[in-house]
Amino acid sequence: MIVRRSALLTQPAGHLFDVIEAAENYPRFLPWCVGAVIISRDDAAVSAELQVRLAGMNFSMRTRNPKRRPTYMAIHLERGPFRRFEGEWQLTELAPDACKVAFLLDYEFDSRLMTQAAGPVFRLVADTLMDAFIRHAQTLPVAPLPVSAPAGAGVGTAMNDLTVRPELIDLHPLLARMVKLTGADVISAEAYDAWTHQRGNAMVVFTKEPDRFNVPLDLAGVVCELQATAGGSLRVGLLPPAASSAMATRYHFTHWPVFVMLRDGQYLGAVEGIRDWDYYTAELSRLLGAAPGR
Repeated sequence: MIVRRSALLTQPAGHLFDVIEAAENYPRFLPWCVGAVIISRDDAAVSAELQVRLAGMNFSMRTRNPKRRPTYMAIHLERGPFRRFEGEWQLTELAPDACKVAFLLDYEFDSRLMTQAAGPVFRLVADTLMDAFIRHAQTLPVAPLPVSAPAGAGVGTAMNDLTVRPELIDLHPLLARMVKLTGADVISAEAYDAWTHQRGNAMVVFTKEPDRFNVPLDLAGVVCELQATAGGSLRVGLLPPAASSAMATRYHFTHWPVFVMLRDGQYLGAVEGIRDWDYYTAELSRLLGAAPGR
């Protein structure tokens, strides 16, 4: 059985990595793990033995996990009731306090009895494992980040005539976070055409108030990921909710948020609504290679 999961997270990669690596703490937040002992640990690997209680069955398993903090940890089975149990965690820093996490697990029990008795429950455990680590990481304090200038020189300080100083408008905290982490320009409806008609690739984020999306959304993480995919060649503009409403009739958008892609002022296409990050990045690559449309 192969399980793949990924997510964008507004926390430092190192913070989540430390939660994943600290197997001795698993019994605190993984209900099926009733005991954990670290066998060995150094900068290159950690080995741990877990006591598992699942579907009325008790067993132990030991793994040795090579690691590179804060971006990677493999999972290799040394002992346990599995014919195969291999996996990996990959964390990609998108900003000082944002990351992408990807989890892969490939496993098979070593007997028909274990497969029948514990298989369905273990599949649920594997499917939700990444979510459990993220939820636990969000309950823990994050070490203070070093103070540095925001990405995008001059954001919020020396703005040009086409942008709005973020501190002069009442941005929702999630939108303000996106501006801070990505260096996005805040654009008024009146300046939209002038901003978008500059040369090069650009993305404009059309928004409504995030509380109205009715789903959790991390705009900062999404935009950071799209910027990284574009290799740093992507200008980003944010249309605040009022400006977005004024401009949305031009494109007939129906779902929010909307990521509009342009080249030299020409419309390439848009991605509407909440999507999986794989869909966002695939669409970005496709649109950047597309011919201008309307």
